Amino acid sequence: MRTMQEGIAAGSASVRPPPSARPTAIKAKAFMTTNVVSLREDQTLGEAIKLLVSKKLSGVPVLGAHGKDSRGKLVGILSEFDCMKVLVASSFHQEGMPAMRPVSELMSTDLHSVTPDTDLYSIAHIFTTKRIRRVPVVDGDRLVGLISRRDVMRVMGDMLRA
Repeated sequence: MRTMQEGIAAGSASVRPPPSARPTAIKAKAFMTTNVVSLREDQTLGEAIKLLVSKKLSGVPVLGAHGKDSRGKLVGILSEFDCMKVLVASSFHQEGMPAMRPVSELMSTDLHSVTPDTDLYSIAHIFTTKRIRRVPVVDGDRLVGLISRRDVMRVMGDMLRA
């Protein structure tokens, strides 16, 4: 198996990926998940945990639920980490699990999103610099897809087979 440096030094066209496989040529819309499981901001922590566990998800986008302008708008992400912070806080304060707290109070709102035309390189850069597990794909402020680190790895694997 050749290393990348050996392939470049050899100048062999057979070791270069086709132009369509360049990270800047592959766009989010080509590999994003479009059937996205999500929560509404007014759902409870209890509902959210049931959803995450039953669907075997580590996090989901949260959509607006109130008002004509915010309904369906991406407003946050709720992750396992966010849920565990609630458990730790409630244990520290010697309280029970606050199952009825709304997701809007617990979700992360510092969002890093991309558009359907964002390239693979830029998406990988977000994952490596922001240390997040998923990035929402938005058109304006509406959620149209989701990309996970696993999705990027799958595309990288496809590139290696090309």
